[in-house]
Parts: sequence; C-alpha cells; structure tokens
Amino acid sequence: MLDGHMPVSVIKGHVDDCCSAEHGAIRSRLLLRTECAMDDAIKASTAVTVYRYLEARSWYSGTKLPRTPAGPRVTPETLAENLGQGLRLLADGVLVYPGASPPIVGDDADPDFLAAITGRDEAVEIKADQLEQLRRYVSRGGSLPRRKHEPDR
Repeated sequence: MLDGHMPVSVIKGHVDDCCSAEHGAIRSRLLLRTECAMDDAIKASTAVTVYRYLEARSWYSGTKLPRTPAGPRVTPETLAENLGQGLRLLADGVLVYPGASPPIVGDDADPDFLAAITGRDEAVEIKADQLEQLRRYVSRGGSLPRRKHEPDR
C-alpha cells in the first residue's frame, strides 16, 4: 500500500482473482478509489496550469483575472471545482482536456495568445525572451516577466 491506496497492479491482480459478488463489490470500491485519487491529481495540476495561463494572459493583455459566475476572481481552487463537476470549458472561454499536454486546447477570448504559448512565435507581438518566460511560467510556474516600469527585485 502506498499512501493508503493499493498500487494499481495489486488491485488488478486482486480483481482478476476475485469472482464472487462480494468480491465484486470490494473490487468496484477499490477501483473507484484509485481512479478518484488519480483524477484528483490530474484535476489539481490542470487547474493550476489553467490559472497560470489566465495570469499570463492577463499580464499580456493588461487586464485582470476573469471572474467566476458567482462573482469573485478565479482561483486554482475554483477551477479545480469546475473540473470536478465535469466542466471542460472554463473561465473566459478556456477549453481544457486534462489528459493533454498542455491541458489547454482552446481559448475563445484570445486564441492568438494560446497559439503563442503553445509554440507559434509570431502569433502575438511580444519580445522573444518575454514569450519564453510566459511559456515557462504557464508550464512550470516561476514568475511572470517584469514590465518596463517595474523595478528590479
């Protein structure tokens, strides 16, 4: 057992060995628990990536983060909650597929910015070093590029 969960190989072996109705119910619970744990990890990492993308897009366009339908600005937690409800079209028209890399596959509000982040250098007007820093920020975190008027830290 790892972190209170059985490894998938142990569960698969257990599933293959069990044939009775009682074992079938146990088997179903174990499989669902393992799938949910994996889904939570994917959901959380997807939400954080989408949040960083929205931050980068806001930085580029000079706007604020979008709001949730309830009113407050989006957060990684609200995005994860949306993903948990099965939503794939998230805040401000960002379309995600959690199994993809990167998980953001569409952006209704700024498709050119998404194209730039995913590799099309000429899609938006921005300095090459800033675009590279935005790409790194969206995929791995770190910091957004500094604006010209921001002091060195």
